[in-house]
Amino acid sequence: MSRVARFREAKRGDTLKERSGIAALGGSADDFARAVEGPWLRKKMARAGKRLKISLSGAPGKGEILKRLIKLVVPAALLMSACGATVGDACTTASDCGNQLCINQAWTLGGYCSKPCTTGDDSTCPSGSTCIAGGNGANSPACFRLCSTSKDCRSGYVCEQSRTNPKLICIGPADGI
Repeated sequence: MSRVARFREAKRGDTLKERSGIAALGGSADDFARAVEGPWLRKKMARAGKRLKISLSGAPGKGEILKRLIKLVVPAALLMSACGATVGDACTTASDCGNQLCINQAWTLGGYCSKPCTTGDDSTCPSGSTCIAGGNGANSPACFRLCSTSKDCRSGYVCEQSRTNPKLICIGPADGI
């Protein structure tokens, strides 16, 4: 059905209902606007001495479409950025940790994703973790997940202080750091 035919059908009121937008015409809002603004219609309406008033209130405008898009894209981006290993996750190799550090020591049962850091400078660790001197063995500081109770840690880990840092961290049951 051509634009003209769709418009004529809508003009008769057969399919166009208030707030139905352009969906009732089987076309897009741009198709409808082109049909309405076409020279043939202006001439016809001028000859008939009528003014044409058509509301596209049911069809979203560019601003509304952008708002909807942002509402969908931003949460999706945040979810995707949260994907991947974090400090304290289980691992067997560094690739399990996004090519950071996978600590396999007696105090890191099942492996422990971490990141090298500077002792005494927690800003070198991701948020929610702290730098532990000797965390990856002698003279090798590493980031460990902060906790308040053992429930904050993964299964098999406890929330306690290391020998080198007074902050509570998630650590395996074996003594070592």
